[in-house]
Amino acid sequence: MKRVIALTLTLALLLCGCAQKQATTEIFAMDTVMQLRAYGPAAEDALAQAEAEIYRLEGVLSCRDEQAALARLNETGGGAICRLVSYGGVLMKTLSIDLETYSSADISKTGVYRYSESPDFEILLFGYSIDGAPVQLVDLTCGERIPDEVKDALSDPSVIKWAFNASFERICLSRWIGLPSDTYLEPDQWRCSMIWSAYLGLPLSLAGVGAVLKLDKQKLDTGKDLIRYFCKPCRPTKKNGGRTRNLPRHDPGKWEQFKSYNLRDVETEMEIQKKLARFPVPEFVW
Repeated sequence: MKRVIALTLTLALLLCGCAQKQATTEIFAMDTVMQLRAYGPAAEDALAQAEAEIYRLEGVLSCRDEQAALARLNETGGGAICRLVSYGGVLMKTLSIDLETYSSADISKTGVYRYSESPDFEILLFGYSIDGAPVQLVDLTCGERIPDEVKDALSDPSVIKWAFNASFERICLSRWIGLPSDTYLEPDQWRCSMIWSAYLGLPLSLAGVGAVLKLDKQKLDTGKDLIRYFCKPCRPTKKNGGRTRNLPRHDPGKWEQFKSYNLRDVETEMEIQKKLARFPVPEFVW
């Protein structure tokens, strides 16, 4: 195990070159606190790749993690591992998600359950990252489709789903994938970075946690206006032609900003996970 990790890190970090720019990070994986350091103009990217590879190897080789491929192989004699590697040939261990949605229901008054059950509820943007890889964005309003392997992962117990205020994503996605009424994606497959933050005495907002932790990628402050514009009904006026909803075509510039906002939220949430990795919480918290 240690030789595999050392080889992986060596290959990833040597790609950085010999320039003096330096980046460091600390993660917890394989029951070990690991300090990684890389040099060169692409130092930060190299660290991200090395970290993703470590987590990937942990997902394959861990004997203690019941969801890991090796543990499942030991338990089943080989049947489960074939399913685990079916995502394009690469084991998926975690899926970080952030949604932007529309509903005429006022979530502050109805709660997320009635909000997502509104007939006009829809998911507008789906931002995600597989195993810490660069964030991908799916614009569902223009016909883009969420990859099948990502949709499958939503109900796959071997893949842990992460979000900030994860109950919102879990309930909304339950409606979006068409589960029967009063049936929802399993909560024990989800982890909530807001709950993690709250357990450690941090603020309950994504922006607040990012500020306290002094993250490199803070939540964008354009969100409130963009959410008000695209995610809620608008008042009909002569100026807007009497419409009751703003669509991407009504302001393409704002829509591009909204897409950037969604992408950044996923990045911020992932940085929170990294920062808090040294402070694991008891399993019952989830």
